[in-house]
Amino acid sequence: MCHQPLTDDAKQRFINFESYVKGALMKEAEVAEEHFKLSKMGLPEIPTDESIILHLNSIGLTDEIEIRKFIGLLTTLRKRKEAIDKVQNLEELIPFPEHTLTDSLSEIASTYEQQSSSLMSLVEQDNRKEISEKIKELEARKWIAQQQQLITENIEKLKLRTKLEQSIRLTNTQALSTKKSELSDKLITAEYIKRFNQELKALGGNRLKVELVKSRAQRGHIFHKIQLKDCKLPVKAADVLSEGEFRIVSLAGFIADVEANPHNTPFIFDDPISSLDQDFEEATVERLVRLSEKRQVIVFTHRISLLTLLFEQAKKKNIESNIICLRSEVWGTGEPGELQFTLTKQREH
Repeated sequence: MCHQPLTDDAKQRFINFESYVKGALMKEAEVAEEHFKLSKMGLPEIPTDESIILHLNSIGLTDEIEIRKFIGLLTTLRKRKEAIDKVQNLEELIPFPEHTLTDSLSEIASTYEQQSSSLMSLVEQDNRKEISEKIKELEARKWIAQQQQLITENIEKLKLRTKLEQSIRLTNTQALSTKKSELSDKLITAEYIKRFNQELKALGGNRLKVELVKSRAQRGHIFHKIQLKDCKLPVKAADVLSEGEFRIVSLAGFIADVEANPHNTPFIFDDPISSLDQDFEEATVERLVRLSEKRQVIVFTHRISLLTLLFEQAKKKNIESNIICLRSEVWGTGEPGELQFTLTKQREH
């Protein structure tokens, strides 16, 4: 150190120490420079004079002297910001001016707080709750207006769903049975029973002690039956009546039913006097001929006796009749044609 000669080892130690010092200082300088750049970038933007005047006026500060103080402060801040890159240390910066501008702002803020508090008190004392509820209602109406199409679609879907549910309930077999039973009570009235008894008498069955009644309703179906009058025992009418008698009863019920129908549709009978005795045959023929006075009556039969009775009864009533014979040919049956004999001769024979 005092101009003493250094060994090689000592020289190397001094060189290493110098490199360390220079490297550490360089690193600290780089860190300091980076910190300076970041700090400078973080400085807020200083507003223009026009902007600060507009803000001050907006809060009610219009005194020109106070405004000039704010403008002077902004000028000083701009100069300090511009001098940052030129100065070597903080002491060289333009000193930050002492001022009492915050006092003015504090007074204005205090004034506004008092006004705000007074207004809130007035609102609470008046109808704040009512206004709040009104606002909620208006917001709800606004939302409904915005969702009108969606709400309408949902309402239509709910209406359709209700109709479908009602339809499903109506398909219940118990409901159908009840409804059909009600309809049956309305349709099978005393008037219908009266017509049935009249038809039974007209067909020669007035001596038959039977009546038409509703038996039961089950799974949407209504059942009726012919039962014996004043019978104390559980005996079925079919077990007592002969086949012919039961046919007469059924025919009476059918004619009584269709006679109430206003439509003049034709009647078609397939051998209606099968298993009938002579009295029932003649009564049935007479009723069919009288029925043909109102409607067309078509009768299919293979019995010459029935055909003769119908022809003679129609002739007696001056009712036009048309007889068509279906013959059997070599190619098959069903060829329409005229009778090969006269009914009068057949009757005499």
